[in-house]
Amino acid sequence: MYQELNDKNLILLTLAGEQNAYEILVVRYEKLVVSAAYSVTHSKFMAEDAAQDAFVSAWMKLNMLREPENII
Repeated sequence: MYQELNDKNLILLTLAGEQNAYEILVVRYEKLVVSAAYSVTHSKFMAEDAAQDAFVSAWMKLNMLREPENII
C-alpha cells in the first residue's frame, strides 16, 4: 500500500501514527544501513545489530524533526 510513496510522505504518515509507513522505510534502507555498519564493524552480526539500533533510534526521535514537511 505504501510502497509507491516517497520518503517524505512515509515520514509524514509515520508521524501521524502509521507504523506500516515506517516499516516501508526500514525495508527500503535496511541493506544500505547494514552495509554501512558492516564497513565499520567488519561483522555481520554487529552490523545488523547496529542497523537495528539506528532504526529504533530514528523512529524514537522522528518527532523531533523541526520541519518534516520540508524533507526532500
